[in-house]
Amino acid sequence: MTEGREMNGPRIDPERRPLPARNLDESISLIDALVGRCVREPEFARSVIADPLVALAAYDLTDGEMADFLALKRDVGTGAIRTWNGVREAVFAERGRPRP
Repeated sequence: MTEGREMNGPRIDPERRPLPARNLDESISLIDALVGRCVREPEFARSVIADPLVALAAYDLTDGEMADFLALKRDVGTGAIRTWNGVREAVFAERGRPRP
């Protein structure tokens, strides 16, 4: 990986803002929360896959964290949305509630 650039993806500007100081557990927790939001909120999921740099800008992701979502877009794309929809449907079915 070239500094400031996610391979085969859009340029990530390392000067955009100071990177947050997160340890590995905090980083994993944040990514977990974002994926959870993608499961719960279909519109958010679509925006993350369509343009992760814009959809996730408010979360101050590090370049490494953002690279995970850029890779998801590049490698999986709308397949991720289908997976998140399936998880959401399964959770709601288990709880006896219709999906939103």
